[in-house]
Amino acid sequence: MFPALVLQMLHAQPDSGYGLMQRISSLGGIFPVNPNTIYPLLRRLEERGFIRGELDPSTKRGTMLYRITAAGEERLEHIKTNFKPYLTNLIAAIQQLRRDLYGESA
Repeated sequence: MFPALVLQMLHAQPDSGYGLMQRISSLGGIFPVNPNTIYPLLRRLEERGFIRGELDPSTKRGTMLYRITAAGEERLEHIKTNFKPYLTNLIAAIQQLRRDLYGESA
């Protein structure tokens, strides 16, 4: 799920590793992220040709700015096609768990 999230975020806009961590953290803390998770993932996605990192010329600190590649766009579309049934089942399971635990409706 995490690689799909990063690819989707980079599809929306290029970003640095730190920027991605901030964006992911803003999702309510449901995806724990830190440098030990984001940077190895970015390296793997780059090694597979799904993203490309370039030095951001607007910074003096040597910040890498990551962009999704054409191969990454194709991979994201493949993930989206296959992922929707999984997400639908996951949402249903979470709603059932909420009902079971709290007697609430979804």
